Amino acid sequence: MTGARRGIVVALALLFVLPVLRPSEAEARKRIGLAPFRGGRRGRVLRNRLWRVLRRRVRFVSWRRIRRQGIGSRARYRRTSAKLRISAFVTGQVRRRGRYYTGIVVVRNGATGRASVAATWRRRGFRRVLRIPGYVRQKIIQAINATSVAGRAVARDDPPPKKDPSWAVDQQNKKPPDKNLGFKAPVVRRTRKKKPPTVTKRPSGPVGELPVTHAPLELGAGAEFFSRNLRYNDDLFGAMRPYELPLSPAVAAHVDWYPAAHFKRGFISHIGISAAFRYAIGISSDTSTGAAFPTSSFMVRAGLIARIPGPRYLVYLTAGWGMESFSIDDGDGESKPEIPSVSYQFVRLGGGGRIRVWRRLWLLGSLAYLLVVSQGEIASETYFPRAKAGGFEGKIELAYGIWRGLMVRGGFSLRRYFLSMNPEPGDRNVAGGAIDQFINFNVGLVYRFGGSAPSSGGDAEPAEPAGDDDNIFSDSTKRRRKRRRGDAPKKKKAEPRDDPKPPPKKADPLEPDDGDSDKGDKADPDDIF
Repeated sequence: MTGARRGIVVALALLFVLPVLRPSEAEARKRIGLAPFRGGRRGRVLRNRLWRVLRRRVRFVSWRRIRRQGIGSRARYRRTSAKLRISAFVTGQVRRRGRYYTGIVVVRNGATGRASVAATWRRRGFRRVLRIPGYVRQKIIQAINATSVAGRAVARDDPPPKKDPSWAVDQQNKKPPDKNLGFKAPVVRRTRKKKPPTVTKRPSGPVGELPVTHAPLELGAGAEFFSRNLRYNDDLFGAMRPYELPLSPAVAAHVDWYPAAHFKRGFISHIGISAAFRYAIGISSDTSTGAAFPTSSFMVRAGLIARIPGPRYLVYLTAGWGMESFSIDDGDGESKPEIPSVSYQFVRLGGGGRIRVWRRLWLLGSLAYLLVVSQGEIASETYFPRAKAGGFEGKIELAYGIWRGLMVRGGFSLRRYFLSMNPEPGDRNVAGGAIDQFINFNVGLVYRFGGSAPSSGGDAEPAEPAGDDDNIFSDSTKRRRKRRRGDAPKKKKAEPRDDPKPPPKKADPLEPDDGDSDKGDKADPDDIF
């Protein structure tokens, strides 16, 4: 019994003493600062994924706290590392070229303040980039383990370069300028311009191009070929003649305008006005005897439209008023045949959308119900005074982007009106109903003002500027790109100096430059930071 009590006492002592003698696992883990990633929304998603990978291996320090201490130069990073006991500063970037995405992770050593690319990987599709491979995780962990905390005694600025002794001898042997000449030797002072901070542009106003699904104004015009087929059901006396019109030409135009989208964002910017017009040209109706009668046809509609845009799609709802007319007039010395003219006036309720199926190719579709309130001559006392009508309209189109907001669009549409005659005893004409069908084939050009082209091949997201990948890079990277394109102004040669100039400092092969040299597609760690 005494031995058992003694064992319990020893076990309790070890339970309380061992945690004090050996540091906990949390204390042994390194402290790192995880900076925001470049690349907009995709950069934020990749940063969150890397945080999940490293959260059980390291301890994270708030980046806001790090920014308050000061960052920007190597000396500041070393001072921040010494104050907050941070071993490494980690950041990254997501780059895109076509359908391929590249993930870059950069680790800055807290002891030296130098940054280096820890790992890069390239995949087709952004979701595959989020699946960070095992070898990439191993490289990142090894780079973090190789870092250390800066010492307490940290210099406030980098030490000045040492002067060449030969230059000092030349400086002593140089004769001073003659004071009797009446002028002083000119001295050219070189001032270093401060670089403005790199700010990621976001669509907070009307500045810049908008995605193609956010265009404030859309105009379209083209040609149509339409046909008509009128058939009666249950014609008791056989007095009603059917009518058929082959494919005939017409001109058409449409406009979609969102006034608030020119100067606002949000729900109000997606409410607009939609209108369309079609007019047939050069058509006539011929009888079996060879007589021709002039024929006219037109269609007009207008209403409100509300859209729900996305990066690769757009959905909209519409409500408005419309009218479609088809009439046959008297010929030369002959009265028109017993075919009633129609003038459908309707309330149009429907919706539609479009989706990008390829880099430049869009698929469009719409469906609407036509609540007919007036039928024209066919509902007069001469034909069917108690006729009621309704209808629907469907359309399928393809659009291909050719330049900026300009697209070629063509497709097929069907409008079908169904009539119920409601005859009563004593009526002149008796029929159960009729089907009046219009088939259209259209082709034309569409231009979207204020929106980027679907031919850009990139995803246009609401939270990021469409097609502008330069916003995620620093000023030095933008200068390199302009220099390759020939847009950058040439540097002016400095005027000669009378005072001797010290020899230039030799470049450190381990130290990354300011970004003025052309590195091609290689990632610059300091640019990413």
